[in-house]
Amino acid sequence: MNNKLDKNNYPIITNKGKDWPDNNKMANFKDIADPIIKALKIAMKKGDKVYQEGIEWEGLKQGPANNHICFNPSESLHAKNLTSSKESQGRDIYIEIISIAIQLGFEQGRREVITQLNDLKFALNSEVGPELLEIITRDK
Repeated sequence: MNNKLDKNNYPIITNKGKDWPDNNKMANFKDIADPIIKALKIAMKKGDKVYQEGIEWEGLKQGPANNHICFNPSESLHAKNLTSSKESQGRDIYIEIISIAIQLGFEQGRREVITQLNDLKFALNSEVGPELLEIITRDK
């Protein structure tokens, strides 16, 4: 974690996280899971000191669909926000890390749906599109 402190003695966030792949491509599993595992290990090692020091996030940013409702992981794991979440909502570091994992999973799922829809559009616009549409919409 960076040694620079803000006026309230909290570490300044310097690493905002990594960008997702371009064009709504899905991320590799390790790019989602490894930073979560690392954050959990750091939290276990630091114990209660995590609320004064925070955790430097090395993983992906949250997806754009969540920007208006959630902190980015680097902000969620910032000492000031960890302390606030614990005091005002009873959310400990482990709940915060699991919440990040869920948010990243939502973004990965959103990207998978877009990929499938694009594949379906391509298939429907192909030579066999009309036959494919008939099969898809046929009563069972």
